[in-house]
Order: sequence, then C-alpha cells, then structure tokens
Amino acid sequence: MRAKKVADLILSCDATIVWFNSSVKSLPPLHSIVINEHTWISRCDNLADNELNETIKKFGYPENVLAEHEHWVVLLRPQQVTAGSVVLACKQTATSLADVSPTAYSELPGVIGSLEATLKRCFEFNKINYLALMMVDKEVHFHVLPRYSAPRQIAGVTFVDKTWPKPADLSRVTEMSHTQFKELYRLLKDNWT
Repeated sequence: MRAKKVADLILSCDATIVWFNSSVKSLPPLHSIVINEHTWISRCDNLADNELNETIKKFGYPENVLAEHEHWVVLLRPQQVTAGSVVLACKQTATSLADVSPTAYSELPGVIGSLEATLKRCFEFNKINYLALMMVDKEVHFHVLPRYSAPRQIAGVTFVDKTWPKPADLSRVTEMSHTQFKELYRLLKDNWT
C-alpha cells in the first residue's frame, strides 16, 4: 500500500487504523506498510525498547537478565521447571506473534543461537522446548525449557525433568533457595556466548 502524502500518514501501534489524506482506512494486522519503494514504517518501530513491558518486569528485570539485545531480553525464569529454564521476551508491546516487527524477528536467530549454545554448554540438554503461551502475561515471550532424560546436579540442587519425554508442565518446578538461584544465574551469566 502506498501513501500519496507521507505527511498525512498517522500510524498507531495500538490499533490498525491509518489516516491517508483524512480518509480512514482499516488495515489487516500487517507488520509494516510501504510508504514508497525506499521507506517502510513498522507497526511497532515507534516503541521505545527502553520502556519495558509488564511481562519483562514480572520475570525479574533487571536482576534476572542473562542477555539483553535491541529487541529481545533473556531472563532466568524465577521458577525453574528444568535446570536453566529461561524466558525469551520481546521488548515491544506486541501481544501476538503477528505484531512483532520484522526488525525484531531478524534479530531472533542470533539471540536463540547464543541462548541454545549457552544452555548446551552448561547443561547438555537432550531437547529444548519453546512455549509461546501468552495466557497470563500478555506480551510476546517464550518459556524456553531445556529438557533432560536424566537428572542434573547444579548449585547443590538435583533437577529432574519430571515429565520427560512428554510436554513440560510449568506448574512442576524445582524448589531452590535464593542463594542457589543466584548460583544458577551466575553459572549461566558467566558462560553466556
């Protein structure tokens, strides 16, 4: 879609309404709109990534941050389902995977590469699960769970993958003291790629 007058374009990240020359047009949930062959406006590019969404705050930002990128943050999950359970959260206020900007998606392979390499080096997982539920915490995020066929001993805690090889159950967590959690955090942070 092309705009005849760029100055008349107002784009809202919270709605799919765009004004072209004072006429209102409703758009399907697109990632971006073409203004001309050289200019794209992403639906969420005007969001300041330093304005943290509620999901990121809930999972312990900044204390639990293992890695922070322009559009994504990796946090050690406060409740460990398996050793090394993390949350990979988009910094944008997107509440659907379709609302995440193309720019943020282009950053994702590098973020996941570092995340998986670190978890593999620290815990030698057998499989890894990415759960994008957004049932309670509305902004886009993944619960990333390393999966194990045998127990792991970390920070004085025995981690057993209680549902292996079936789907993970987020309510079945391993109890840890604050000190043990911080030791697990330090292990991952010190080995982050």
